[in-house]
Amino acid sequence: MVKEAPAYSGRAREILPIVLVNTLLTFLTVGIYRFWAKTRIRRYFVSRVSFLNDPLEYTGTGLELFIGFLIVLAILVPIFIVSSILQSQLVHPGTDPMSIVIYQLAYMIGFYFLYNVAVYRAQRYRLSRINWRGIRGGQEGSALRYALYALGLGLLNLGTVFLLYPLMRRVLIGYRLNNASFGTEKIHFFGGMAKLFVAWLLPWLMMIGLFALLGFASWE
Repeated sequence: MVKEAPAYSGRAREILPIVLVNTLLTFLTVGIYRFWAKTRIRRYFVSRVSFLNDPLEYTGTGLELFIGFLIVLAILVPIFIVSSILQSQLVHPGTDPMSIVIYQLAYMIGFYFLYNVAVYRAQRYRLSRINWRGIRGGQEGSALRYALYALGLGLLNLGTVFLLYPLMRRVLIGYRLNNASFGTEKIHFFGGMAKLFVAWLLPWLMMIGLFALLGFASWE
């Protein structure tokens, strides 16, 4: 069993010129260059990670990201148009306010579901473009199942006023990593909950106390 950990050799002085050029070109192209800018950043960071003295390689391209963006637009634009039409039909005198509330909730839930599908597919794309010694990364699993997990855990998190946020992150990150691989070797995630929950408990209590204080002040 190999016990050597991956090593990172990136330097701020190397990434700064890349960021400056990316910012300038993104501004000059009214945002279009950002797909190529993101690719340059990824290529730099991935190439600075090495394992057993061999660096990783990122083979993704800005054109692939741009085409992916156009595909997402082709899916989302009709959804937004239909949503706008439905909303215009609901918002008129005499409409039951509860109908509007239900529609808005359904819209937010649907958007959150699609967002998490995109998150999973984006990681699958990134891993498939990372090579080490000619061995390509990959990811199995289902983007739809991941989005369902995210939706259920997100609702549970809201129901507990964000107390179970560490559980949500642990399950979602675990699902992504446990379905990732390099060649035929699976990646295994063994992160526990105890330390994560303890670290989250104090900020959560502070947040609850702040909201309680604001509520009391507004009541007065």
